[in-house]
Amino acid sequence: LSLMFNGGFASVRTRCGFPAGDWKGVEIDLCTDGRMYKFVAKTENQGSDGGLYQRDIPAQPAGVFRKVYLPFSSFVPTFRGRVVSSLGALRPSDVRLFGFMISKLDDQGRPIDTFGEGSFELQVSSISLVREKES
Repeated sequence: LSLMFNGGFASVRTRCGFPAGDWKGVEIDLCTDGRMYKFVAKTENQGSDGGLYQRDIPAQPAGVFRKVYLPFSSFVPTFRGRVVSSLGALRPSDVRLFGFMISKLDDQGRPIDTFGEGSFELQVSSISLVREKES
């Protein structure tokens, strides 16, 4: 991870839509290196260089697997790290691509104080769509 040449982020994504349904959010079982990551989604209405929806995954202790629930209503529409409200709210049925990102900016476009260059590690055990979040 480097800040050279307007860097400051790395991502991995897969083309895969969400099946039809009344999905409220996504639950991810993951283990990080202690840094903050993001879950990102791109819809069919956004071109290859279009915006995407993102949600910060709060930093957690390094080396510990834990489940994180991210409600779709909390995803932020962005373009190149800046909030773009005109994209509207995320509609899960429109998602065609999703993945993970590490970035020098949070999902509101603000710099992350703890961001640092160098290697990073994110392990994902599972990603599940959720209709209702159990208490």
